[in-house]
Amino acid sequence: MREIRVARAIILGEDKRILLGKRAEGIGAGLMELPGGKVDPGEKPRAAVVREVKEELEITFEPIDLFRKYKDRGADGTVFENYIFWGPANGTPRPNPKEVSSADHFSREALETLLFAFNHGDHIRDFYDWYEGETGIILPRKPSGDQR
Repeated sequence: MREIRVARAIILGEDKRILLGKRAEGIGAGLMELPGGKVDPGEKPRAAVVREVKEELEITFEPIDLFRKYKDRGADGTVFENYIFWGPANGTPRPNPKEVSSADHFSREALETLLFAFNHGDHIRDFYDWYEGETGIILPRKPSGDQR
């Protein structure tokens, strides 16, 4: 069974808008996604998400914390271990056309009009619920450790 680790970023901009990119190619091309990508062998997920955001959008992501860690399975049986970090970024996004065809910040209300790759829309909605306190559930802070 093949396993792939993936790190993604929920990048908060002005007015709690989240930066999303449109996939340029591959599975889900043309759909919106959270910036990020594969974690290289020996690399920590936190370092990977910073690197991937820089490669895709030429901005510096500053992860505050790990929002979610979960596993899911692809259609071919591949197991994906996913890490989603959240925080701000510095710089003006300049999409790498090989990976991202466009990028922009979107409000929570705009999410309903977008089509997402994978299950990214669900994670963004969950993040907004947590961040805005609508669920009444306070997620525990993750201690520094191997998932960083």
